[in-house]
Amino acid sequence: MNIQEFYAAIRHKFEPEVLAQASENSLSYGTRQYLKLFKNKGHKPIFISRNIPAIFLGPIWFLYRRMYVHALLFLIISFGIELFLMQLSPPWISEILGDVVFSIYVSLFANSLYINNTRRRFKKGLMSSPSRLSIYLGLLVPVVVGVLGLLILKIYFLIT
Repeated sequence: MNIQEFYAAIRHKFEPEVLAQASENSLSYGTRQYLKLFKNKGHKPIFISRNIPAIFLGPIWFLYRRMYVHALLFLIISFGIELFLMQLSPPWISEILGDVVFSIYVSLFANSLYINNTRRRFKKGLMSSPSRLSIYLGLLVPVVVGVLGLLILKIYFLIT
């Protein structure tokens, strides 16, 4: 995958069609950052870089990047770590360790996960901008499952 193909895979509909014609000012900040990351570290399958939105938004960042399985795995692992730590320590420590530390760890690899996911989507020939129906369904299903999961956990904790 070369840089033009990577750009075509991540571009947004209001950005220029061809990277060679694009001036630096016409690209969004995020697109410039991912193009720079792809040029510098794109040859590696896994690399470490910082991603501040992935720390604070976690699964929402994965959903925004159309990485639905990653978002679901993030939630499952985060809740699993928190449940495990609740058995060993006070609740406030399990909250800090379960959420914050795991989010920071995942954010270190979030950019490499995104670039690998973009490569996979490009090889499959998936569109860079999905239809509105797939966006709404792709966001609605994990949100409903997440809310139901949180309600079940809250009920479980109230009962025990």
